[in-house]
Parts: sequence; structure tokens; C-alpha cells
Amino acid sequence: MAEDKNKEAPLPQPDKVEVYAKRLLEFAKANQTAITVAVSAVVLVAIVVAGVIYFQKQAEEKAQAMLGKAIAQAEAVRRGQAPEARYAEIKPKFEEIIQNYGSTAAGKAALLKYADLCYQTGDYDTAIEMYQSALDAYKEGGIKSFVLNGLAYAYESKEAYAQAAEYFNRIVTDGSAIMKDQALFNLGRIYGKMGKPEKQRNAYNRIVSDYPNSMYYQLAKEKLAG
Repeated sequence: MAEDKNKEAPLPQPDKVEVYAKRLLEFAKANQTAITVAVSAVVLVAIVVAGVIYFQKQAEEKAQAMLGKAIAQAEAVRRGQAPEARYAEIKPKFEEIIQNYGSTAAGKAALLKYADLCYQTGDYDTAIEMYQSALDAYKEGGIKSFVLNGLAYAYESKEAYAQAAEYFNRIVTDGSAIMKDQALFNLGRIYGKMGKPEKQRNAYNRIVSDYPNSMYYQLAKEKLAG
């Protein structure tokens, strides 16, 4: 049968991309104000974030420079004469870094260095205060162990042996801590000062049983034998 030439041809279908683009344009025209506000808000947030990052970087660099200078001065004083008296000139430099740049990495490091400086010069109360602040800044890992160790020694220097034992014990029981063998040896030593021989022996026994490669192993054996 011959094809019916009078049959109407199918109408062309509109392009899907073209339809989508047209609808998007119509939506943009209808919501021009809202879109402008939204885009402006995104741009503003981006500018604010960039500004914060920039000023954080500037603060970090300045704090690092100040900390480096303060540490160098402290080392120079330590090698000189009458260091305890001259440390008073340096302490305000650390305090300035801590107060103005405490949220930076250098500011947190200044806390620990200043705490050590106070401990070395016999200012145990300030040392404890700074170590406590450093403990808030370093909540886990190896640095936390150094902070706990510093707190324990500072309390021991004040003859507050119960508090010293508490902080040495926190190192021993912290799963992420380092220097556990050293902390156990110090814990045994503190228990000896507290007149608690059983706890003292338990601490030394744990070194012998759990840390055979420790530098404190032989010392602990000698303490147990003596």
C-alpha cells in the first residue's frame, strides 16, 4: 500500500537543555532579589573566613617570633650569673604572648615554657597555674604527659605529696601517655616519702614486670632488694 502523503508529520520536540535553561532564567528573574541576597551572603562569608585565616596566620607568625626571642633570652640568662633574679625581666614577655596569642600554637607552647621557667626559679604556685592551663591546651598525646609530669614535680617541690602522686598516677593510667616507666618510678619514690611502703613496692614491681627494657628496671630491682 502506498504511503499516505497527506498524513501530518510529528511536531519537533523541544530540546530538554533549552527548556531547563529557559525555566532557570524565568526563576532567576522572578527571584532576583532573593538570589542577590543569597549570593551576597555567600561572598560575605567567604570574605570573613579569608580574613580570619589571614589574621590567624599573622598572629601565629608574630607569636612564634616573640616566643623564639623570649626563649633565647631565657637561655642566655640561664647561662649567666644570678639567673633567678634576672628571670623576673623575662617572665612578662611570656605573659604577653600567653595573654595576647593564647589560642595560637606558639601561645600554647609559651604556656609550657613559662611553666618550666617558673618551676626552675622556684615559683611553684605560678608554675602549677601555668601547667594547669597547658593541660587544658594539650588534652592528649605525649605533650600531655610532659605537662602532668611538670605538675607532679611542682607539687612535690611544695611537699604536697598526695597531689604529686595523683599526677604521676594519671600518667600511669593514661592510655595515650608516654614515660609511664618513669612515672611509676617517681610514684614509688613519692609513696616512700608518704610512708606507704606497700604502694611503693607495687610501683617498683610493675616496672620490673611490665618494662624490662626500661632504664628504671635495674633501679627498681635494687629498690625492691634493698
